[in-house]
Amino acid sequence: MCTEIEEIVDICKAILLNKKEDQVKEKEEWVKIEKEQKLTTQYDLHWKMKEQCIMSLGEDMYNRIYHYLKKSKEEPGDFFTVQSQLKDIVGSDKEKMNKVFLIDQIIECEKNKNYFV
Repeated sequence: MCTEIEEIVDICKAILLNKKEDQVKEKEEWVKIEKEQKLTTQYDLHWKMKEQCIMSLGEDMYNRIYHYLKKSKEEPGDFFTVQSQLKDIVGSDKEKMNKVFLIDQIIECEKNKNYFV
């Protein structure tokens, strides 16, 4: 009789342990899904920012600013030289200069989240 009770207890423990393992696996799957959704949202934001800049600046000017900023981040130089070069590319249009800051954010987003254009 004792062995039967022990067997039942062992079976109950095994069932509970399996349920707990299933719950852990399910939670891990939900965490993975949430991370993927967050990544997708950030990825979408990245592309929306890029699209907004291209619409405002044109693809040629966007590419010139993008590559210049990226290069200036890799080889840091004098702030005033960078600012002067950007003004030469953009001109005196404040709206376009605002897009320069957005492009800078795009580059940081790519750097931190491994997004590539």
